[in-house]
Amino acid sequence: MDPAEALTLTSSAFSTNFLAGQSRVGIKIDGLGSVENGPSYTSSTTTWTIPAGTADGGRSYSASVEFDRMVDVQSPILGGVAFATYMTVTEFTIQVITPQAPSLTAQPASQTVVEGQGASFTAAASGNPTPTYRWQVSTDGGSTWTDLVEGSPYSNVTTGTLTITGATLSMSGNRYRCIATNSAGSIPSNAATLTVNAAPAKPWAVTATGSFQSGGKAGLLWFNSTTGETAIWLMNGLTSTAAASYAPGADWSVAGTGDFDGDGKTDLLWRNSATGGAVVWFMNGTSIAGSKWIYDSGTTWVPYKLADFNGDGKTDILWHNNVTGDYAFWLMNGSGELLGASGFAVASGWEIAQVADF
Repeated sequence: MDPAEALTLTSSAFSTNFLAGQSRVGIKIDGLGSVENGPSYTSSTTTWTIPAGTADGGRSYSASVEFDRMVDVQSPILGGVAFATYMTVTEFTIQVITPQAPSLTAQPASQTVVEGQGASFTAAASGNPTPTYRWQVSTDGGSTWTDLVEGSPYSNVTTGTLTITGATLSMSGNRYRCIATNSAGSIPSNAATLTVNAAPAKPWAVTATGSFQSGGKAGLLWFNSTTGETAIWLMNGLTSTAAASYAPGADWSVAGTGDFDGDGKTDLLWRNSATGGAVVWFMNGTSIAGSKWIYDSGTTWVPYKLADFNGDGKTDILWHNNVTGDYAFWLMNGSGELLGASGFAVASGWEIAQVADF
């Protein structure tokens, strides 16, 4: 208890068993004497108050609750006489404390993270009673502060460590502080700033899959958007068994994959964005078994879809004219030579979305 404050005690704090007909005498406190006598009670709920200024800070007091009970003693000498006897029902200790306002012992530090990462801020305070914590955020440079509410992306908002999960770019520049509070006062921590940087670009990305090796196991085709490199990973389940990268030039990129020679292994169709030229690489795993130029007549026609249109087990090419909107089939003979071609136009607003064996 605080010596400057009144302390209220309830019977439930003592777990006493009351008897009907008892009258409460009061609380006897060592060093303070009787603290408040009261009337008879009729229920199991009653209170006693230790007045403010009665106790000394830093001391512990031994206390007991006493009751009287009228006992009818039948004696041939005294006759029927009622005596008041005092009964100590329970004993307990009152610890008197001297309140101390919170004092910060640890301040939160500013954090810099990459978007998507987590962050945490920690503060600590001493005081008597032990302080509680409440984290706040300011989105205007510290002019105004708002209590944080438990829920994504914030957790542990009423503890000494605030946790942020999945920081976003919009949170960059937010300031956070912790308010430590007890009955003697409250104190804010220093403000800590969260800086969130954009995640660096991920240059490598899987652009296609294919069976580049014998046995039908799938492999991965990668493209590096920064360097323009292309790479093949041969896979065995989740493990890469072999890999190779290729850099034919800044203007070259893989326009599609397919089995152009019918050997059961995926090949690559390259296109030059500057000239429109197209070449097939016949692949054997990560090795280039051969190549064949198939087109070098400008940038108007672009490989659009690759599929086996005539069912001969070899990949053919559907071209699209990016000026007229026309389409053309090229049936390939397996060595990069043209077996036949057929063009067609479609009405304005129409385009081929997908090809498949329907």
